[in-house]
Amino acid sequence: MHRTNIFIPGLVPDQSAGGQSNTMRSITAANAKEAQDLYDMARHRLLDINNWHKISGDLSARFQLVAANGRIVEREAQEGDSIRINIPGPGNKAGKGFDWVKIEHIEGGADANKELAYFGLKVSPYRAPENAGPQAAHFFEKDVTSSFVITKVGNTIGAAIYGRNEKPNIKSRRVLDKVRDFITGIGAMAGLSKIQWKALVRGIVHPPAHFHKAGLFH
Repeated sequence: MHRTNIFIPGLVPDQSAGGQSNTMRSITAANAKEAQDLYDMARHRLLDINNWHKISGDLSARFQLVAANGRIVEREAQEGDSIRINIPGPGNKAGKGFDWVKIEHIEGGADANKELAYFGLKVSPYRAPENAGPQAAHFFEKDVTSSFVITKVGNTIGAAIYGRNEKPNIKSRRVLDKVRDFITGIGAMAGLSKIQWKALVRGIVHPPAHFHKAGLFH
C-alpha cells in the first residue's frame, strides 16, 4: 500500500516541495466474495461525497458536491465537479465562507482476475464557481493535491488519502483571508487534517454488520 506507484500512477503526483501526508486504513475480508462486495461499497462511499460527513463522524467537516455549472448536485462525483468544504472555524471570504477544491482526475483499473484493483480521485484547490478570478479559495495553494484512493489486493481492501506538495495559501488578495489561510494551512500540515482523513478512511472501509472481519489494521 505504501508503494503507491504500483497501483495509482495517475493519481498521486511526485512530492517536490512543501509537506506531504499519507493516511491509510485497510481491512481483510473472510473470502473473495466479501472482498469484492466491500470494494464495491468502498467505491460508492468514495464517490458519495455529500455523505462523507456521515461516515466520518460528528466532528467532520461538511462536503458538498457542486457541478461545473455551479449547481449543488446529489449524485456520485464526476471529473470537473467541485467540492465545497465547510470546515470548523472562520471561513474563506473569497469562497463565500467555504474552501473549494476541483476534481481533476478520476481513475480506476484492475487485473484480469480482479485480484488487484484500484479506484480513486485527485483534487486540487480551486476558486468558488461565482469567482471569475484565478485565485484558489482554499487554505492551501492551488498546486497542492489530495488523492483519495481505494485498493483491493486479494481479500484486503484499503482506503488511503495522499497529500502532496502542501503549502499554505498566502496569495489571497484579502488580508484577512491571507492570515486565515496561512493559519489554517499550517494547522492542517501540523496534523489537524489528519484527524479528518483518519475518520474518512475508516468510514470508507468500515464493513456492514453482517461481514465477518478476518483482520483489521492500519
